[in-house]
Amino acid sequence: PPKSLSSAEIAKIRSKANLSQSVFARYLNVSIKTVQAWEQGSRKPSDAALKLLSIAKDNPQIIFNS
Repeated sequence: PPKSLSSAEIAKIRSKANLSQSVFARYLNVSIKTVQAWEQGSRKPSDAALKLLSIAKDNPQIIFNS
């Protein structure tokens, strides 16, 4: 499984991509509540979401190309 990310790391990926929580959620195909829960540390991303987040961390343009 992909390496887990802390809530701070997830928030950093989003802010580095300069996206609101709602736009970030849309790109990852999850709800805004899910993104908020990840960033607050109350939920952990699924393996599939972690895979996308780890790609976004290293190559944001691949995931967040508008």
